[in-house]
Parts: sequence; structure tokens; C-alpha cells
Amino acid sequence: MDNLDSILLNQDRDFNLSKAVEELSELATVLTQRLNSDESRISDQMIIDEIGDVQIRIDVLKLMFGVKQVEERICYKTKELIDKHG
Repeated sequence: MDNLDSILLNQDRDFNLSKAVEELSELATVLTQRLNSDESRISDQMIIDEIGDVQIRIDVLKLMFGVKQVEERICYKTKELIDKHG
């Protein structure tokens, strides 16, 4: 069992959803702060840290909702974006 499976098994569904919202919100906050302030106030490392936290939660969500279904959506959306923006 890998670490993500352990997170999924040891934390209930609502907790995992809540943590995903929390981490996504923190990433949105640092990105917004970066856009709206002096770039030196929000370091690249702060953004990288939040991306890492979000990626962990996204991986847990993929396990919860179906890795295959998420990958299919990613492929569909990527093709759509390429077709639209070439």
C-alpha cells in the first residue's frame, strides 16, 4: 500500500474533500497575492509548496473518483485546448 492509499483509507471522504478545498484555496490565495503585489512578497518557493500540497490532494481525489475517468477527462480537455489554440 502506498502513502496515497493510506491517506484514502485512514481519512474519511468528507475529510479528504475538505482538505482538497483547503489546499486549493491556499494555492489560489498565493497566486492572487503574487498577481496583486510586489513579486518578491510571494516567493516562487511559496507557490511551489502550495502546488505540491494541491498535487497530493488531487492524487487522493483521483483515487476517490476514479483515476481512469480523470485521465480520460484530461485527454479530452487537452485535445480540446490544442484544437482551440493550436
